[in-house]
Amino acid sequence: MKSKALFISFALGLNNTGGQKLSLSNLKYVKNHHKNCNVDIIYFKFKELSTRMEGNYLVLEGYENKFTTLYNSLLGFMGGMSLKNEKIILKKIKNKNYSIIYFDSSLYGRTIKKIKKLDKKIHIITFFHNVEFDFFKAKLKSESIFFAPLLVSSFFNERSTVKHSDKKIALTSKDQAKLNIIYKASDIDIIPLSIEDDFSVTKLDRNLILRDNKLLFVGSSFFGNREGLLWFIKGVLPFVDYELHIVGKGWENIIGGNKKKIKILGYIENLQDVYDSYSTVIAPILSGSGMKTKIVEAFMYAKFVIGTNKAFDGFNGITEEFTQVCDTKMEFIQFLNNNKNTYRHIYNLKSRDYYNKYLSPNVCQIKFNKIINELKIDENIN
Repeated sequence: MKSKALFISFALGLNNTGGQKLSLSNLKYVKNHHKNCNVDIIYFKFKELSTRMEGNYLVLEGYENKFTTLYNSLLGFMGGMSLKNEKIILKKIKNKNYSIIYFDSSLYGRTIKKIKKLDKKIHIITFFHNVEFDFFKAKLKSESIFFAPLLVSSFFNERSTVKHSDKKIALTSKDQAKLNIIYKASDIDIIPLSIEDDFSVTKLDRNLILRDNKLLFVGSSFFGNREGLLWFIKGVLPFVDYELHIVGKGWENIIGGNKKKIKILGYIENLQDVYDSYSTVIAPILSGSGMKTKIVEAFMYAKFVIGTNKAFDGFNGITEEFTQVCDTKMEFIQFLNNNKNTYRHIYNLKSRDYYNKYLSPNVCQIKFNKIINELKIDENIN
């Protein structure tokens, strides 16, 4: 019987999120690479997973609330891991005799260290969705002192992940540099964020024109999106001749009565129908690391994107043919007012070309295969 690979994920259990889309892409890389063997899957359940998983998978209960999250962080666990879950995973690893284990988060350094003590021959590959220490530092600043223990735990777990992983895969050169600064990690590979292409190419028509001035924002109301979008609504929207349409969960209570020139569409499953009604997407992101799933998505759907430098982290080679960088409120105001009738074609072919060249699953799969092949693992698991 051929050896197996194991894939352990945090975000597979986070339904309808950018993190889940990235995790599904990472899992697909792994399955495609190890096409001659079964890939076992473990993920932590926080919400009901809408995407049906194929193959052998084990669902472990994640944290029920903030108190269990805090309690486990004080014990050194994060991302759904706990003493109970760690024991289950270590037992499974002993029984299955895996040769390679993929961690779909850098928050599991404590467990990775134990796996290496269990068997140094096991190859550990970690996908860094972002720099978790930076993520929790931003959460601490913007939300609550509650995140202080999580910040400490994220540091020690991420440091251990860096130390004990055989391959570390980040999304951007900025994340790569930040990990080097914080943890002295100098051997980190880069694969940009990619999502599965579900755009109907037959719809591409350079002559379709949008008849009214409206901007699209897609994303849930988690703190990174909330910070930037409220900044845009208060400081930009009153001074431009546009409506803002928002797609994503949780905005109704946050926007409140401030709905002039704003239309909240809520969660929509079929996003292609949404994107087909807009020419321009905004991304006023002010903090965070990693790459933004919704920008990859916008390029896939052939949209013009206006965003901050932070929003475009990791998107090397973008041009003003399909993007515009605005870092201040005045830059947003001036650009939108000066270009009302310039970028009104519904489909931007340059944007779509960028996705195909740099962000498509096939392009990223080639990069992934090259990274894993460098380990020269026994072909029984390849």
